[in-house]
Amino acid sequence: MNKDLISVIVPVYNVEEYISECIESIQDQTHNLLEIILVDDGSTDSSGETCDRYAKSDSRIVVIHQKNKGVSSARNSGLKRASGDYIGFVDGDDKIVPSMYEEMLKTIHVHHSQMCVCTKHIFHDRILKNSNIGKNQITNKEAIMELLQMNFPTSLGSGLYERSLVKNLYLNKEIHYWEDFEFQLRVLDRAKLISIYDYPLYYYRQRNESANHQQINDKVMSCLKIAPYVNRFIISNYPEYEAESRELYTVFLQIVIGYLSKSEIVHKKYFKTITKNARKYLLYAIKSRNIRLLMKIYIILCVIDARIFWKVYRTIKGIQTRNRRS
Repeated sequence: MNKDLISVIVPVYNVEEYISECIESIQDQTHNLLEIILVDDGSTDSSGETCDRYAKSDSRIVVIHQKNKGVSSARNSGLKRASGDYIGFVDGDDKIVPSMYEEMLKTIHVHHSQMCVCTKHIFHDRILKNSNIGKNQITNKEAIMELLQMNFPTSLGSGLYERSLVKNLYLNKEIHYWEDFEFQLRVLDRAKLISIYDYPLYYYRQRNESANHQQINDKVMSCLKIAPYVNRFIISNYPEYEAESRELYTVFLQIVIGYLSKSEIVHKKYFKTITKNARKYLLYAIKSRNIRLLMKIYIILCVIDARIFWKVYRTIKGIQTRNRRS
């Protein structure tokens, strides 16, 4: 039997409907030498109490209660507490298959790698493939290139990491959306060899978002901070990938514009920030072969003023909706 201890870090915030299923999927792992760290990030529902109840009946479970600081802070609290030989992450509303950590650990030992990533299954929908890499192991430089091209999994839940890769490494607390991306880059920088387990072991719950959750907000806007961090890191450590890292400026700009288009009410500060970023990265967008023509038009409208794009887009969508109903 493998004697490696795996610390599983679970950020928990207002997931009372799902947290029991999540915890039990970890408890039921065929590799049962686990340290299960549940970080209650100031939940206002019964999630924290549920965590405490499970801890009373399973000595492998440790519960940390903290004021609400966001998922990055919650994971950082878990990282500081973790004592395992390997580290895994599971979100409080997701679940994992019983053999996940046994299979990934076995793969790491067979390939003599420092980490392993698996495929995700999106609840009630589809299997999300990691990439089209077509290999069962890659070097860190190959993985970084795939990450910059959005082919490598950014989600920490898809990975199992040797402790040395995340020692004294923490998520950026300024980033609250797509926060895994920048952290994953720094982890890959430390790895030498990465194993790929091309089978869905992690079940990601894609909840139907309400109209309110689709609105643009500070959390979504924080993803615009990712590209500058990544670009500086790449220039310092992998200058040959600078062109690929520059593409990220427009990748995250497109994400924010997508949320802007769905928002019914938008604070003026968001218009200002999006306009500023569109003007700054317009040339990258125009030259990019990865951006659809329609999105390039959206970005050009945002260069004039993001408010103009928003008004035009919402007007057109309103007309289309009325026409479908008539």
